[in-house]
Amino acid sequence: MIEKDKAKKGIVRLLKSYMEQQPACVDLETDDWKSVIHYADIHAIGGIIASAVKMLPEDQQPEEELKKYLRNELALTVSGSVSQELAMDDVTAVLNERGIKHVLIKGFVLRDIYPIRELRSMGDIDFLIDRKQRQACHQAMLDIGFACTLDRGFVWCYQRANVILEIHTNLMAGDPVNDVDFEQYYENIWDRTEVISGYTCRLRTEDHLIYLIAHAAKHFRSAGYGIRGIMDCAVVIRHFGKSLDWERVWSQLELLKLDRFAAALFLLCEQWFGTELPGRNRGTHITEESFRLFVDIIFEGGVYGYFGRNLEQIQIRNQMTEGVENNPAIAKMKTGFKALFPGIRYMRMYMSSLEKYPFLLPAAWVVRWYQAVFKRGHRNLERVKNFTAPDEGMAEEYKMMKNLGLL
Repeated sequence: MIEKDKAKKGIVRLLKSYMEQQPACVDLETDDWKSVIHYADIHAIGGIIASAVKMLPEDQQPEEELKKYLRNELALTVSGSVSQELAMDDVTAVLNERGIKHVLIKGFVLRDIYPIRELRSMGDIDFLIDRKQRQACHQAMLDIGFACTLDRGFVWCYQRANVILEIHTNLMAGDPVNDVDFEQYYENIWDRTEVISGYTCRLRTEDHLIYLIAHAAKHFRSAGYGIRGIMDCAVVIRHFGKSLDWERVWSQLELLKLDRFAAALFLLCEQWFGTELPGRNRGTHITEESFRLFVDIIFEGGVYGYFGRNLEQIQIRNQMTEGVENNPAIAKMKTGFKALFPGIRYMRMYMSSLEKYPFLLPAAWVVRWYQAVFKRGHRNLERVKNFTAPDEGMAEEYKMMKNLGLL
């Protein structure tokens, strides 16, 4: 039987070993190592774990078959990183040549402050452009050999060989959460950037950290958020530390109603990686039960929480209100209505003209219903089954989300 708690402790020690570039001390059996590899796979941190294992004393390393698997993960992570970097050289070159301003975000920027930059894996590379330059950027990507795989909404996707790009025109799109309009908050994103070179920009450090937390909260609320994202916040704190304007960071997190969630995230960074957090102590509100569930969801759900999670039940959880968390029938009705009749902000991906002509919303619903029945019928049947499945701990998750300030 795999001892998950033992494996989790082992993986945290290995991650800290990588962060500090010092050998860890682990005591894991074969089944524990298999569990470590399972978590490494679903969190896309196989290369990092492999590099930490290489530093272990021989008597603490896994059996040869597992070491061989980890060596292969390390090679794949490095080769993938090289491919992405070479592709981004082409991307930034053509964008600068054509005067298309762009903001690099998340992994491609953060990798430079990781102990071994090539090991910060990325499923895709994200960056932001001005929506007025969308078509110019689209043509530029086609001209350097990328194929467009999605061309609607705020995020257009492109692929060349094994390199995938997500090109945003808005960092946080969607309906307000807790009466906070994230889309509006990031409307003037260009005021929060600094130039790297030419037309290539990045978010200022404080704003990047705030965005990482907002991005984490968005995913944690909709499914979950993984170990790699926690490491991103930890490396920012470790690298920039006291040079950050923490008063500004906390004031913006309060404005976004993310200070409670950030406190939990920072507390986890401190426990796992020993990061010292300058500024205010905001972790006292977190109950032990909520924090334990918070950590469990991070571990078990993978990079963005999709592994083994019932996403339809999570939508029901997000419609719960205090006093009815143990009787989710009302929440199910609200979720079903919202699924059938989404608002304009969601429906823009089906019909972009809704922003200008909101009266077309019913027509957009019809288009969506048609696609749901005739193009995604089997998938949506599975979603209905998930929706009607018995509640599996959603009441407890609701209480945790309230404790974290996300509901």
